[in-house]
Amino acid sequence: MRVEADNGAASFSTKDGTYKLYSSICTTTLFASRKGLVPVLKSVSIGKGTVTTLNFSMQPLGTISGFIRDSHNGCGIKGAIVALKEDPAVSCISSSDGRYMLQDIEPGSHTVNVSHPCYLSGAQADLVVSGDNILEQDVLLEAAGIGTVHGAVHNIFTGKPIEAVEVSTGYGALSTTDTEGFYTLDLPLCRTDITIEAPGYLSCTRKNINPAVDASLELNAALIPWPFHIFMSQEPDTCRD
Repeated sequence: MRVEADNGAASFSTKDGTYKLYSSICTTTLFASRKGLVPVLKSVSIGKGTVTTLNFSMQPLGTISGFIRDSHNGCGIKGAIVALKEDPAVSCISSSDGRYMLQDIEPGSHTVNVSHPCYLSGAQADLVVSGDNILEQDVLLEAAGIGTVHGAVHNIFTGKPIEAVEVSTGYGALSTTDTEGFYTLDLPLCRTDITIEAPGYLSCTRKNINPAVDASLELNAALIPWPFHIFMSQEPDTCRD
């Protein structure tokens, strides 16, 4: 722990938590701080030839964690900006599965603000944070409108449908094909790339997909089995209809 006086004197505590600070004769304010703990200010009068004892009780800072999810389908949203309203410097970006974590939050009631280019802004208020544990809180974001992409995925050589193909967007929306190779994916009003991939096949990506609101866009794909890529002299079109 760092202990610093407003006259410039400073010291650090040892392993047992004790510290010594040498200062001129005065009344000063001591500032105690350490990463992960709430900073503390205390006033003290320092006399000539005396040793003044001043103890600090440090309270741990808190953490808010959870998932940013699509309110329509529950999918985690990638790339959402999550920030503490009371201190915007405490912020992060949600991961590929929508996970976020805000750390070093002073105990008390807080609001989490969330924004993403594909969704309406959202917030979660009255989150009571303590330093004793991690507060888990999911935040749901709504889309201004929703369109649908659907289609079928099959083997380019045999024409047979491929089951359990993962169809995903750049911001987290996800679907998988059924036993007949069909999938359906609900999307917000947002232009995105859609990636279609399955074990044993070359993946493919369709660029700038943006279905109209309340409309359905058909997007089929024929995947090439993975071993065949070694014979290609150039990158093939691995996402043929």
